[in-house]
Amino acid sequence: MPWNDIEAEFRLALGRVNSEILVAEQDGRIVGSVMVGHDGHRGWLYYVATDPAFRRQGIAGQLIGAAEAWLKARQMPKVQLLVRSSNVSVMRYYEAMGYEAVASALMQKRLG
Repeated sequence: MPWNDIEAEFRLALGRVNSEILVAEQDGRIVGSVMVGHDGHRGWLYYVATDPAFRRQGIAGQLIGAAEAWLKARQMPKVQLLVRSSNVSVMRYYEAMGYEAVASALMQKRLG
């Protein structure tokens, strides 16, 4: 979303024991990324992204697989991610990877 400060969020995640930024590179160029982290109980994926010029090459799937392996190495029993319900094509993509929608209510409060 346009109001998210992705650079600030990536900086916050870097160097922490419970989070990592994984990137895909081709010819020295970053073509995809995912932020992965955990809260001690479950893993989370954030900002799964592929450069539009490199889509449909399996990059997102490789990044998600690497993020899942990162979480398994830290003994996280499950992984979760948030997808806007209006983003049907992305929901289908994750469903094809074994993810399922769960009945839940997301609540938030901005702290700053």
